[in-house]
Amino acid sequence: MKKWGFLRETSEIAKKAGYDPDTGLKRTGLDEYLAVIFPNTNDWVHDAPIEGINSKRRPDYRSESLKLIVEFDGIPHYTMPSNIERDVENTEFYESLGYKVVRIPYFIQLTNKAVKTLFNVDVKEELFDESIPSLGPKGRCSPAYLCGAGIVRMAKEFKQFPEQYTVNINFLKSFNNEFDTGASLLEEYFYKIENQDCVKINRLSFNGLNKEWILADKNSDLIGDVLQKIAFSISDLNKEISNYRFSQKSIIYQIVLSSWILEGVEKLPNLLRDDLIHKFKYENQEYKKAKEYLKAVRSFVVAHPLQTFKHELYGFDGDLVSTDIYSGITKAILFTKDERISVVRVSGIKNYNSAYDENPDYYLKAYSKKKDNSSFFVLIGFYFQDLFDSINHVLEYVSALDKFLLGEKYKDYK
Repeated sequence: MKKWGFLRETSEIAKKAGYDPDTGLKRTGLDEYLAVIFPNTNDWVHDAPIEGINSKRRPDYRSESLKLIVEFDGIPHYTMPSNIERDVENTEFYESLGYKVVRIPYFIQLTNKAVKTLFNVDVKEELFDESIPSLGPKGRCSPAYLCGAGIVRMAKEFKQFPEQYTVNINFLKSFNNEFDTGASLLEEYFYKIENQDCVKINRLSFNGLNKEWILADKNSDLIGDVLQKIAFSISDLNKEISNYRFSQKSIIYQIVLSSWILEGVEKLPNLLRDDLIHKFKYENQEYKKAKEYLKAVRSFVVAHPLQTFKHELYGFDGDLVSTDIYSGITKAILFTKDERISVVRVSGIKNYNSAYDENPDYYLKAYSKKKDNSSFFVLIGFYFQDLFDSINHVLEYVSALDKFLLGEKYKDYK
């Protein structure tokens, strides 16, 4: 029986690579695996441009009969953010041409379960042994050697293969050497992403708010624009949550979308008849706290340091100046344990003596003009869960308002 080894792009590369230093197992080319997965497919083209397409892109393997492109993503695809971005662009390009694209990370081995997940094919022959780990410090392929975006990508891709994740994380942790393995970073972001996927911003129906007679000046176009802005922002925010890459751009975009939702919600009462708004009662303290928190985060993260003096509850008294934003994944790279941190929650701000006492999703680097003339920076941490909870509290207000309006009758307000 054939002994299947660690995946490499081609048989030739696999032969040159020899044996894995961590496990002693040999390598196997992707072409050998594809021959078993698709035994009746003979039109694989390796590393060549797509005929008739004006593009320099060269997919690793392409089959016109299957309309399938298979890419093997080696370590360089996880060490440079530009490479990660290029992979996304290439996948979108190939899909626009009608191909199905399967990307195989270097740390995912083609076990029978993995082949079923990736290709939806059942292979009778026993393939790679899923009990064998593929990540180790000796081969310089562990999370410790990847860029921040690469670790996030690795964590996301491992989610499709939970058995292989368990084998690998346990193997990495067995070395008890975080510097060479990066095990804790991978573990932290595997669970962050797992929890992130459980987050959804509530969608709304606007049955009551769609009544024309409820408007103060019969301007149905204006309220339609506001409701559309809220609905589109909710949709875009849910997409961004699902596709979050722990980048500065994504952090800011989620906060901006949240602020757009709040802006739209706060416009609604001004568009309705005064007698309706006076009758509607909504005494919810969580809603009031949520609005304060969202405005504070928006001011400090997006408009820094403009108008931060309006949010003293959160420590933003107009003194601190925010200069940069960092994803939580950069903590181990940029901050030492001795650096102090303040964490902003909905309830207020809390100070810690060590940056490692809490694990916020993102950080602001800020300077105080009053305390030390901006000589030393301070770290301010935030959690996305607070942002999402606050948005949902705001949308609960909209649901309550819509339900109230749905029950009201025009004849009672003539």
